[in-house]
Amino acid sequence: MNTIRLFPLLLTLAVAAPAFAQQDMVRLRNGNTDTGTIESEDYQVLSLKSTKDKKTNRIAWDDIAEVTYGNANDYTAAVKMINGGNLQGGAAKLNQLAAGEKLRKDLKPHALFYAASATQRSGNLKDAATGYIELVKAFPKNPHLRQAAKGLVDCRIAGGDAAAGTGELDAMVAAAKAAGVDDLFLGTFEVFHGRLLEAQKKMVEAKVKFEQVAALRGIAASLTAEAKLGVARCSQAEGQSPKALEIYKAMIDQDLGNEVMAGAWNGMGEITRDEAAKAKNAEKMLDALYMYLRGVVQYAPAPGEGTGEYERALAGSAATFKALSDLEPDAAKKKVWSDRSRERLNQLKKEFPNSPHRSEEHTSELQSQFRISYAVFCLK
Repeated sequence: MNTIRLFPLLLTLAVAAPAFAQQDMVRLRNGNTDTGTIESEDYQVLSLKSTKDKKTNRIAWDDIAEVTYGNANDYTAAVKMINGGNLQGGAAKLNQLAAGEKLRKDLKPHALFYAASATQRSGNLKDAATGYIELVKAFPKNPHLRQAAKGLVDCRIAGGDAAAGTGELDAMVAAAKAAGVDDLFLGTFEVFHGRLLEAQKKMVEAKVKFEQVAALRGIAASLTAEAKLGVARCSQAEGQSPKALEIYKAMIDQDLGNEVMAGAWNGMGEITRDEAAKAKNAEKMLDALYMYLRGVVQYAPAPGEGTGEYERALAGSAATFKALSDLEPDAAKKKVWSDRSRERLNQLKKEFPNSPHRSEEHTSELQSQFRISYAVFCLK
């Protein structure tokens, strides 16, 4: 399930008229809407008692574009705090609401998830990971189950503790399985095991996990693409750039979700940037920049979506701007490229203080590569 359909920006309060204050509304991807009372939600469907046909309609999340919840004033206010940039205040309010008795029961999993997400964005990875774990313990079949697992993995990778994430992820899967979550759905979680292994530089083992999910039948195309993207990253890390490039190119003309699309362009950007550095080719370096900027602008994450590839795109574009500055003989243009590199790095630092893509080691490695490339270029 793509949790963007549930993100608080879309969970607006119906206040047009008092008579409809308690009504929930579901807008479908095909443009149709239905109103009524949400009776239940789980990782697969939303059940709505419709005012139109008086029936309880079970709607798959993949068919839902937006959900509007009624009778949620305090929840909506907390959400506005987060959307306004007060991540810590909004998260604290949501956690408080989830622990109390006034909040609608069906909104408690949402409150816990978005509180953990806001905590993660604020840079408090330890508490965010705890929040995701507690969410799944309390609501093992919640609509955000997959994103909670992903959030946990992101926190552990960003915190440099990928090994610890394996046991925690296993516990999440076990809790969900015990609650009745189907095996096919949980099978896609092997992608997250793959990412934890990838972060530990265990590329062969990681690739096995990614290929396992890519071979599954009956899952969404975006999940298959997510797994193939992992295969491509591992192949690239193993020095098999042509194989990785083939996978990336097969993705870029499809609609597979922002993070997958950004990941494909980021992979192509890295390969192109490396080729440009070796060839001392400023024009090709500019091509690499445009590839990275796809992930910054065109495929930036919508609220509630993962930010890993966005962070990678910011870091990659910053490094590529720096490379262009190093390759530029004109002093004025050199300064422009350098300033833009600094802007991207500052943006990454501000928005994602714990991003693994802004580590000193990562930045120093990139800068070292480009200084060498520039020195060779000057001697040409």
